[in-house]
Amino acid sequence: MGKLNNGVFLKVTGNQEQRPQWEQFITDDHGTDLHPEIGLARFVEVYKDRITSMKTDIQELADLEVIILQIRALSMLVGNVKLYTVKDKYIYARFNFYRVDNDINELRVLIDPIDLYFPNGTVDPQILFGNEDFMKKVYYKLRTSMLETIIENVDNFTKIYSN
Repeated sequence: MGKLNNGVFLKVTGNQEQRPQWEQFITDDHGTDLHPEIGLARFVEVYKDRITSMKTDIQELADLEVIILQIRALSMLVGNVKLYTVKDKYIYARFNFYRVDNDINELRVLIDPIDLYFPNGTVDPQILFGNEDFMKKVYYKLRTSMLETIIENVDNFTKIYSN
């Protein structure tokens, strides 16, 4: 499931927490005045110019990767959900799903209060995998949340990159 959250250009472009890899590469602490006879400074300038001209294309590819990763995740929803409880009050479902806005690439959704399924106190969310109505609710809530995010990303992509 971890592969659902791996993109090529997503790593290159960085995120809110991490600078883009090209920026890290170009600003490392080795300096540009090393071996002036070979012309390091000139190569660094050429590199900066090329990156500057390619940044938008690379970002577009990264944004496409987000959409692709999320749609792939949607297609793998059934059978890959984890159930857990919070504070012995609520049942949540979680599923691997790439999130631009979150370090944790998981979607977590509140399903129901525990006492609807375990009124006598013994709580084992794994039992609920056998409850067809409950699982329909789980898949519906996760799918709905995933689709909202995917549609928002597709709309944003279209607004940004449509010429």
